[in-house]
Amino acid sequence: MRVLGLLALLVLTLSAARADVPDTRTEQARSLLENAQRELSANAAEIDQRSGLTQVLTARLRAHLSQVATTASPDEMLLLAQLDAGLVDQLATQTYVSLSAVRGASAGLLPAIGPKKLAHALAIYVPTSVIVHGMTPLIIYLHGKGQSEADVIASPLVRSWADAGGAVVVAPYSSDEDMLSDASIGELYQALGAIEDAMHADRRHTFLAGNSLGGFAAFRTLAEGPERWRAGLVIEGAVAQGDSDFVAAHVHGKALYLVAGSNDASVSAAYMRQLASWLRSNGALVTYYEQPDGTHSLQSVAPMASKAWHDMLAGVVPTGTTNEVLPQGPTPPATRP
Repeated sequence: MRVLGLLALLVLTLSAARADVPDTRTEQARSLLENAQRELSANAAEIDQRSGLTQVLTARLRAHLSQVATTASPDEMLLLAQLDAGLVDQLATQTYVSLSAVRGASAGLLPAIGPKKLAHALAIYVPTSVIVHGMTPLIIYLHGKGQSEADVIASPLVRSWADAGGAVVVAPYSSDEDMLSDASIGELYQALGAIEDAMHADRRHTFLAGNSLGGFAAFRTLAEGPERWRAGLVIEGAVAQGDSDFVAAHVHGKALYLVAGSNDASVSAAYMRQLASWLRSNGALVTYYEQPDGTHSLQSVAPMASKAWHDMLAGVVPTGTTNEVLPQGPTPPATRP
């Protein structure tokens, strides 16, 4: 019994010692972010001239550093730091990665986008098992409010969907303040052309996805050029009231996959059901998914969002006799989350 007591004490002592040792992934993330801060500060003027992103990146690095100590996912935090650091380094050195050579996750830049011909940031994930060719699905993913392109690609959930579907996911940078503006949509289409060229993508296999505020932007973007997208996936997003007529005129025949959470307080399931019906009344091929107990978070609706992602890539579209019946009526007013 005494031996067992000593062994138990030893186990407790070792456990306590391990608890005091910082997670190496956390420390690596901290080091990467601190080094990126120094590199950004040393090259601030040049980076701003090339991209206009110095202020954005300064705030992003500061915010991510504050998350390091409290992160519940060291692996995700480390990847986020790697993407941040990679973006700053590329801007500082003007050595941009070749998108066609990326395997795994990477930050990237597109030169000369928009009227000011600035470098445009993005994050990309290419499953290591995928040999990229023209038939490889390419998904442009628009992030939610308060997120960045790096947050999308650092998400284990999004990367797991990409792995399962053998798809390349590209998240372009966009500002919350003007994500729905004509200028931002125009830059997104210019970026799309550059991404498709770099990845040798076939437009027949290019998809658009958006979550929350990115879902609002996805509807507006798709309506601007419906012929550029095979299908669209919107997770807990909506059609902005001012875009209703424009969207209605440009969704005929387009496959759309809508995901809602039954307990979403920002974009309600009742709204999403009515939106699905309204889109159908304007000729869209809509499949609707509702996650029981889902709130306004991607993780909370993951099962239904995963199914929608799979169905989109598989080309599953509803038919008149099997599609669920939803209330008819115009799309209700929607406010940005």
